[in-house]
Amino acid sequence: MTTQSSPVITDMKVIPVAGHDSMLLNIGGAHNAYFTRNIVVLTDNAGHTGIGEAPGGEVIYQTLVKAIPMVLGQEVARLNKVVQQVHKGNQAADFDTFGKGAWTFELRVNAVAALEAALLDLLGQALNVPVCELLGPGKQRDAITVLGYLFISVIGPKPIFLIWKIRRQP
Repeated sequence: MTTQSSPVITDMKVIPVAGHDSMLLNIGGAHNAYFTRNIVVLTDNAGHTGIGEAPGGEVIYQTLVKAIPMVLGQEVARLNKVVQQVHKGNQAADFDTFGKGAWTFELRVNAVAALEAALLDLLGQALNVPVCELLGPGKQRDAITVLGYLFISVIGPKPIFLIWKIRRQP
């Protein structure tokens, strides 16, 4: 009997990104003038690239950077083992010196979720299966209708950007 192994992770990059955003209203007040994200890019020895995303911020960035040695050299198919290792390896951060407790826990979970998304992306490519089939019954529809933003209203043939009008009223 022969054993077939899955591709092995050969590289992991954590890339913090930021971009301009407008000061739009949201349920919590307003967006900032910019957005931040941490992008996880994994590469395996089969030449595939998997990508995950988490909110921006130093805690999430550092959690992901510290995970690199735990991720490199691991088989893509053992993604649950990798995710659990990273999750457990950062539990001390839950009650860090700043005393943030549950907030820091949430940040760590975001970091682990970004890593898991990148691993699932790689696994789907290795198996030639869409990630939606790895996670459930597969593709359910060809298109979905979404609300692009809370303060956009579609009346007539063109959308009306209510916040745009409000911001420019004297």
